[in-house]
Amino acid sequence: MKKIIVAMAVCCCAGTVPVEARPENHTETTVSTSHPEKRNTESKEASGTEFVFDIYGDIPVAKVVFESDHFLGEGIAKKWDTFVHNYTHEYDMSVGFSDTSVEIVKPAVYKAVNKVNKYYKKAVNKNQISRDAAITNMAHILDCANVICFEQDTQTLEQALRSADRPEAIIALFDKVKLRKH
Repeated sequence: MKKIIVAMAVCCCAGTVPVEARPENHTETTVSTSHPEKRNTESKEASGTEFVFDIYGDIPVAKVVFESDHFLGEGIAKKWDTFVHNYTHEYDMSVGFSDTSVEIVKPAVYKAVNKVNKYYKKAVNKNQISRDAAITNMAHILDCANVICFEQDTQTLEQALRSADRPEAIIALFDKVKLRKH
């Protein structure tokens, strides 16, 4: 029995060969947006990357049953409610201890935005950053997150957000995201 398992493992491992080897100095890949005829470029290095996403019209605002309060005001509260609505999907379940289950779309982006939100809350309360600067930065981050939610090719950005451990690094990444309106 052990010989059969070892033979199967060897056969499976022998069949895996890298499809394509890329040189280390290659820094450009193409990323398609919502329209296949348009292409954007993203650098694989997060430090010098500028992420560009196309917006056609305005960023939609979700209509929620209960509007939440946000420490940065009503304008950010609407964007925050849209963010939560876009990234969390709640499903009813009849099996197990819980009646509902919550799925998070693009968890790297979701966790990063929540981390930045907590950071700004503490920084504003301790007067480390002005309220106006926090509103401006958080509005940009939420706009970016609400657009990124519906984009298909965001793996490079998500990987960069996963590797950013401090809120300052996450804010710097979102500063490199450009929303191009058409």
